[in-house]
Amino acid sequence: MVMWAGRFKKEIDQRTNDFNSSIRFDKVMYKQDIMSMRRCLENVELLVKRKVKRLLMV
Repeated sequence: MVMWAGRFKKEIDQRTNDFNSSIRFDKVMYKQDIMSMRRCLENVELLVKRKVKRLLMV
């Protein structure tokens, strides 16, 4: 899937296409990514749990 096909006069840089190609997976995995980051932040105690929950609105 090419997200920006037909929207620009110049050809899209391959790096842009590479970046956009993961979006279909990102839509499925976003909740897991958020929860993983939350656990990481809590584990290294960068933020207290209360603030992590508030930041992530979980």
